[in-house]
Amino acid sequence: MPLWKTRPVDEEPVIRLQRWRILRTDVGSEHFVGFHSDGWSGRVSSDIEQLDPAARRGVTSTGRIYVLDGPSAWHTQAEYVWKRWCIVNHIIAYQDVTLVLIPDAEEDEP
Repeated sequence: MPLWKTRPVDEEPVIRLQRWRILRTDVGSEHFVGFHSDGWSGRVSSDIEQLDPAARRGVTSTGRIYVLDGPSAWHTQAEYVWKRWCIVNHIIAYQDVTLVLIPDAEEDEP
């Protein structure tokens, strides 16, 4: 399965992610990783610049707004895209910081 570039921010300013996580790379960047149901694909955001944990919304370095829908969880397509993204971007290690940044992320009903 290939990776492809996302549509420009002015064409798609808001993305809703389901089954999402927040991952921090070994270079210190943090990214939303999840399933984009509108596009039926896994998605990795650019670096997160602002996060509102209560509203479950964030803004990335491109200015795109991500809305985190439902509970956090892994999705197979999102995991695949993340692993490929790490290879392309020479990321050696990462950690899941979802519950550090949004402590109640898994309390929603699945």
